[in-house]
Amino acid sequence: MQTAINTLIQVIDCQALAPYLTHTSFLTPISQESIMSPRIPIGIDEPGGSYTGPLLLAAGHRPFFLLAALYATAGIAFWLAALNGYVGLPPSWHGHEMIFGFGTASLSGFMMAAVPKWTNSKATQGTPLAILVALWLLGRGAVLSDNLAWLDLLHLPFLAFLVGRMIFGAGNKRNYIVPVMLLVLALIN
Repeated sequence: MQTAINTLIQVIDCQALAPYLTHTSFLTPISQESIMSPRIPIGIDEPGGSYTGPLLLAAGHRPFFLLAALYATAGIAFWLAALNGYVGLPPSWHGHEMIFGFGTASLSGFMMAAVPKWTNSKATQGTPLAILVALWLLGRGAVLSDNLAWLDLLHLPFLAFLVGRMIFGAGNKRNYIVPVMLLVLALIN
């Protein structure tokens, strides 16, 4: 019994398996020091360059992930108020805003963070990002009005333009479909 406990302790501490652990094969012996050393750079550096505007607009993921979190919270409260009769909303509001409100904010944040990495290009910052954020905000207010609901249609095509400019500019053929998918999502809206 004591031998089994000692063996288990060794396995947990990776002392018994350390010579055989590696990121590509369990058959190649490696040293204990290389197990503890970092191997893969994850590239989470702050955006570089000469941008001196508001910090929130220094990288596209910042405003959109913040807005997605805030909108999810506010959306729940708003929907509960509608269910209890305090606010009049059409039945389709909840589903539409889950996809084209919260979903597109999250998607925009992801696209603004990932596409510059895919294309090795400069991240969207400043005025173009502020316009994209303003179009998303405008769409959230516009869906509550029958006459202005068409304003919700402006965000995704502009996002497709910004993403497409980076992807096509870099010649990143593997991702040429991404702006097209964003335009299809805009058509569905």
